[in-house]
Amino acid sequence: MEVKKRVERYVLDKGGEKDIWAPTVYSAKPDIKMLYSVPFNANYERHLGPVLGVSCSPFVKRLFLTCSSDGSVRLYDLLGHKPLLTFEPGYNEYLLDVQWSPFRPAVFATVSNHGIVYLYDLLSSKTAPV
Repeated sequence: MEVKKRVERYVLDKGGEKDIWAPTVYSAKPDIKMLYSVPFNANYERHLGPVLGVSCSPFVKRLFLTCSSDGSVRLYDLLGHKPLLTFEPGYNEYLLDVQWSPFRPAVFATVSNHGIVYLYDLLSSKTAPV
């Protein structure tokens, strides 16, 4: 409630804007702890190399993918600590990025340092790219 009061006070002092937009809230400078009061901290089973890409599912908000220089893609659930699935599309490759399809919930792509794009459709196969 403190954030609301601070923004309302700022708007009144400034001259009574009729609409409150995100820049207005930012200009009111509320305490950041009031905006983000509950930090999220979780530990997940780690890759063997640096994580180079992360993609959150646009359909199931709890799911996210990570890819790493260890050559693997991992599918995680926010509520679990171990990956639900692990994919290793190539041999001796770094995976540079991973991205969910914005149109199909079970499809994602990853790209390697050799310029190869691997497409996965989890409805077709949970182990090999399409």
